[in-house]
Amino acid sequence: MDIYEQIPFMDRVGKSHYIVAEGVKATDALSALKNNFSIIDCNMAYEIAYYEVILALIGEDNFNKTFDRSSNTPLTIHIHGNSETSLKNFISIQEPPLNSDPSQQHLPPENLQKGKVYYFKNHKDYLDKHPKGAAQGFNVMLVKKRHNTPYFTAFGFPGCGFTPKEISDELLDLFNRSAFDDYQKESLYDNLTPSDKEAFDRLKEKTITLEELHANKGGWIRARGDYLDINKIKAKFTYLAPIQYRARHCLQPIAGPLTGAFLALLIGAIICVAFSVQFEASKQDGDDKFSPQATLLVIAAFIGGMTGFYCQHCQCSQRLARRLISGCRRPSPPETSDSITPSSLSLESLETAV
Repeated sequence: MDIYEQIPFMDRVGKSHYIVAEGVKATDALSALKNNFSIIDCNMAYEIAYYEVILALIGEDNFNKTFDRSSNTPLTIHIHGNSETSLKNFISIQEPPLNSDPSQQHLPPENLQKGKVYYFKNHKDYLDKHPKGAAQGFNVMLVKKRHNTPYFTAFGFPGCGFTPKEISDELLDLFNRSAFDDYQKESLYDNLTPSDKEAFDRLKEKTITLEELHANKGGWIRARGDYLDINKIKAKFTYLAPIQYRARHCLQPIAGPLTGAFLALLIGAIICVAFSVQFEASKQDGDDKFSPQATLLVIAAFIGGMTGFYCQHCQCSQRLARRLISGCRRPSPPETSDSITPSSLSLESLETAV
């Protein structure tokens, strides 16, 4: 049974493409998807999960306004992934590099990040042996690292996740299973095209080893690296935050250089006042255009601005600033669904929600 027949909260607009129905709250549609779905794949599971994360960050009222049917970002899900849904406005892609050792390219690299979606692929002949099979590959999300070993979860995996070796073993088992296990009725074989029947008859008894799986485009591949981008979420929802946060958000990119330049100018002005006699004496006779004080202030402002820019982008300086701020920060006001607080739109809160 298709979901639009079972769930009146969603309308079907194409094959495996659904949109929130008119007059239905986005939160109600999301709840129906999560609890009553009858047909789903791994891409749709991640779409639902990402919508849940945004809901946790911005609250129900803001979520319903943003993903209403009449908005320019209505709640949608699609079998082909985030790029076909409203989530494309909040998703970025960062493909991880392949392992430099060709013999290890079936293993994921070390610089993976929690909450990002990656892909493990089955043997290249999988769909020829299992034309109706559902294990051509696994879209997986990194959930944790333990002793430098990554653990991924996926649709149908345990929440604690599988290691890359366990995922490859699962792909191997699903390839080697009987080809007829994928049919509810053997008569479905008759519906295959002649070329599909030929490939099926050739491969239906084939089994492979783990080495053959990896040698035939199986295992880890650099196919995707989707993740919810906190900067895109901020760009969309910062206008809902309190006025003081919006002002700070707009000034933040230039706060370091401006602060550095101001402090340098202040120090330069003090020096000019303290040594005004010496500066006047250093002027060349008859040359009123030359002003050592102005030159000093310009140089000080430039050096101060560059120093502020460096400190703003230096990790050590940022950690020091966070420690200083956390020591004198006032308690945050209680969060409401109508007012987003700075703490709710942070990378830490995003990772926690994911």
